[in-house]
Amino acid sequence: MSENKHNIPVTVENTETEEPKLYEFGLSKLTGSAFLAAYDKKAGFRLQCLEDFQPHPSSRQGTYKFNDIESFGRFIKEIEAEASVENTTRLYRQDNHVTAVFDDHGQVPGRRAFKAVLSIPFHEDFIAWTDAHKENFSEDAFTEFIAIQKHNALDPEPMKLYDSISKLDIESFRNRTSDKGALSRKDTTEASARVRSEVPETIKVRTFVFDDFAVEMKLRIHVCVDSNLGVSFRLVIEGFQKLMDLVNEEISGRVHSQTGIKPLHGVHG
Repeated sequence: MSENKHNIPVTVENTETEEPKLYEFGLSKLTGSAFLAAYDKKAGFRLQCLEDFQPHPSSRQGTYKFNDIESFGRFIKEIEAEASVENTTRLYRQDNHVTAVFDDHGQVPGRRAFKAVLSIPFHEDFIAWTDAHKENFSEDAFTEFIAIQKHNALDPEPMKLYDSISKLDIESFRNRTSDKGALSRKDTTEASARVRSEVPETIKVRTFVFDDFAVEMKLRIHVCVDSNLGVSFRLVIEGFQKLMDLVNEEISGRVHSQTGIKPLHGVHG
């Protein structure tokens, strides 16, 4: 059972003194949380918790951070074995973050001040592809992105995908422009048709989410050729939300198996 709290009434005189007036209580006789109340005309009341001066704090507080599920689960089980039955431990999940609130509202109100946070690191390749979702790339930036991530490609295979992007050439159309940079509609139309014929409409990749869990993605490549014959690309992951739901369910399942507690989907308060 948690120790009793002390609500001690304080009467403050209507004073104009500039110096803080202190109200001290019999700290040696208190067994729960104690405060020192200070009052002055400018700042009003200020409360100083005196738990640090007691042999032991009245309740556990603080946030512990983990980056692997096994350690997170072991810590929760240890706390659960020692914890009071008055409060309830709940797990809240948002994407790859899971928060355990040990003093949540159970049989009696909890302060929600004692927590453990699990932040599962995604594989760098999964981060790269999901961060690219609905992003616009210049021609050079897209070529560099494919060069770095081509090892994930399934269809087209890595080198075919890279060649289709890196060997893209519309300089012949650019060279037809006048010194003033005037373009004909024919040039723009022909350049657009060439780019779209040489770049695959869709690509399929396989990437690890964690070191022992991989997913496949299908991405659509959107091509834009502007009036200055500048080429840009936009990557869109088909079924992006379903993909993230799959990843989230994998996280929930692993946390549940380690802790015995099924996480709630949402942000902890």
